[in-house]
Amino acid sequence: MSEKYGIAAGLIVAIFGTQATHAQELEEITVTAQKRSENLQDVPISVSAVTGSMLTTQGITTTEDLSSVVPGLTMARETSAVLIYLRGVGTQGGTLGEDASVATFVDGVYISAVTGTQFGLSNVDRIEVLKGPQGTLYGRNATGGAINIITKTPSETPSIDAQIGYGNLSSREGQFYVTGGITHHLAADLSVYYAQDDGFGRNVFTGEDVNGRKDFDVRSKILWTPGENTKVTLGLSYTYSNETTGLRPSYNSVPITGQPYHGGFWDTDTDVQPRYFTKQDVHYLRIDQDLSWATLTNISAWQKAKQYQNGDLDASPIPLINFQLFSTDETVTEELQLQSPSNSTVKWIVGGYFLHGFSEYNPFQLYGLGLAPATHEAIYDDQITKSISAYGQMSIPIAMATNLTLGGRYTHDVRDLTAYGFLNIPPALTVPVFAPIDTSKTFAKPTWRLGIDHHFTDEVMAYLTYNRGFKSGVYNLSVPNAPPVNPEVIDAYEIGIKTDLLDHRVRINSSAFDYQYKGIQLSQLIGNSEITLNAAAAKIYGVDVDIAAGVTDKFTIGFGGEWLHARYSNFPNAPIYTPIAPPGFGNSISPGNGAGNTMLLAPAETANISADYRWPLNEAGSLNYNLTYAYNSGFYWGSDDTARQPHFGLVNSQLKWTFPGQTYDVIFWGKNLFNQQYYAQINEGALVNSSAPAAGRTFGVRFGVKF
Repeated sequence: MSEKYGIAAGLIVAIFGTQATHAQELEEITVTAQKRSENLQDVPISVSAVTGSMLTTQGITTTEDLSSVVPGLTMARETSAVLIYLRGVGTQGGTLGEDASVATFVDGVYISAVTGTQFGLSNVDRIEVLKGPQGTLYGRNATGGAINIITKTPSETPSIDAQIGYGNLSSREGQFYVTGGITHHLAADLSVYYAQDDGFGRNVFTGEDVNGRKDFDVRSKILWTPGENTKVTLGLSYTYSNETTGLRPSYNSVPITGQPYHGGFWDTDTDVQPRYFTKQDVHYLRIDQDLSWATLTNISAWQKAKQYQNGDLDASPIPLINFQLFSTDETVTEELQLQSPSNSTVKWIVGGYFLHGFSEYNPFQLYGLGLAPATHEAIYDDQITKSISAYGQMSIPIAMATNLTLGGRYTHDVRDLTAYGFLNIPPALTVPVFAPIDTSKTFAKPTWRLGIDHHFTDEVMAYLTYNRGFKSGVYNLSVPNAPPVNPEVIDAYEIGIKTDLLDHRVRINSSAFDYQYKGIQLSQLIGNSEITLNAAAAKIYGVDVDIAAGVTDKFTIGFGGEWLHARYSNFPNAPIYTPIAPPGFGNSISPGNGAGNTMLLAPAETANISADYRWPLNEAGSLNYNLTYAYNSGFYWGSDDTARQPHFGLVNSQLKWTFPGQTYDVIFWGKNLFNQQYYAQINEGALVNSSAPAAGRTFGVRFGVKF
């Protein structure tokens, strides 16, 4: 596959060469991957940057769309949690209290709840996807990388940008962004996003629509600059999501009915109508003070996510085992940074970080005939997390155009767990399912970064890095009497090159990486509950590349690709799921040797290519057409290499007509135009292998106004 990427790069340069005199210069992209503003091409880290204009041009409206434009990024779902995998590293389960291995930040604020990473992108300035462990600057739960979402900065100059749209499945959407000055040195903005559809399928049992969603986001930033050296930013956001993701038996599994599932791909047939509600608030206060010799930054944040879920574990119309849960995830964070000024020869940053988290099931409940004579089982538990860390990093010139980077962080986590659970047996008997729990566990680890980079010219830079990252240990809140899970640790070696060629008209960034991954945290369905365990070790290596080219002054193309080899190197107690022959149902689960098996959600090849063409129409305005194709070679959902997602490719397209004066526009758009059938999740379990479909073909029209 690496040869294919080299051929693609050569073809792009060759195509560009024939049009060089008419090609346009690529825009310079500024990122804050190292917590300071820098040109993307000067940052010795593998970063895929998606600018606000790219989001608009390619029709990327939610965080889940990012996987179609960032190579190596795979996104899946577990109920309402977004599971993010980067270069084969991610978090399999969406259990409360569990941390994502690919950390998400919004304006520098860590989003702790895995259910809180799905939202609209109506007010986003850019998105930076940092690949590889970021344990020094971003902390304990950035084992696989980090996704930085930077929203727009309020302006004192008034402006409005709004869209309204309609599409198939009776989908309705609207986006609204307004900014302006309140008084001198005080500006604010407001962003509202709304999207709703009726769903792709139907619950055969209830007759109601399934696999639909309703999303509502409102965000605001207030920027106060009382002096030229002081900047105060207040960020406020509220997100609401209502989903009806329906589980059904997967293609290779027989449910309790004893009959294979015969419904449509996007349908389900369950006695419970699936409901997943999530509400999340994220508020922060950021103060930046220029001290002339350094910049002092303080970020204080509070966030709270509340969730309700109701679903069917056996994925059948028989009321065997259903679940219902009420959860709360509340986090307070405080970060203090001191960093060198932008003109300093030695670039340095030191900081401290504190997190206090509270995660609670109130309760997690199972009910159905499978619990007879009990009517239900209820678990009430909570986990309190107290994390404190100190970090520092510096980049030192050691020779002409050569820099050495040294960084380190020490993190100390304490997890406190209290829990009790019972079975309710009519008419009035309550039976404990485990003894009450009140326990605590401490996890502490150092992480570091070593790197060297060299600028061969102003347009060519190469780097070599070694990073260590770790993901903290955790308790199983859905099975609180299970032992705590130990931390996972990753050592990553990477060599990369960044180039701007032909007078900044062709940009090629590429890297090769090698990971040693130990103590991997994986989820497994044991009985009726999901439990997280450590899965020994794995080895990962691969190559990725990002290419952009201005072919002419009207035509630009982009390509991204990754070849990945991700295998378990040591997994002596891997869960092996074996289908039970009829008249039985479900799977038997036994331990086996998983060494050599492919890691979860780790496709060997991912690639995307986009083409963007602009036609000036003089008195009639202008047209902009974008076509994007994203390819995934397929991957496994379980560690036993049986539940596989076959290869798939998604074609997205958008045509935008901007009217004269640039005030009004109309957009005709389509996603997954060939109606590719693939999965958002597949779960292996004792009762059944269940699955949920990803979105099929969607299309529609949007009308916009900007002034």
